[in-house]
Amino acid sequence: MEIDIIEKIEKLLDLIQDPNYPQITGYKVSKETGVTAVVISKLNTGKSKIDNISLSTALALYNYMEQLEKDQSI
Repeated sequence: MEIDIIEKIEKLLDLIQDPNYPQITGYKVSKETGVTAVVISKLNTGKSKIDNISLSTALALYNYMEQLEKDQSI
């Protein structure tokens, strides 16, 4: 289960940087998950590691990615 959560969060971070998905931005993810834009930015730039985020942050990002996959077949 832990690996699945990490993989989903990594996939979400990849989508945020992917120009083919302009509708998925760090700002939008921040607003919809409650995870601060700073945390998302630090994860994207490698200044923070997924292993070091709080459980609530991990679950928020994981659940958001799950919903994206369900809604948009990503």
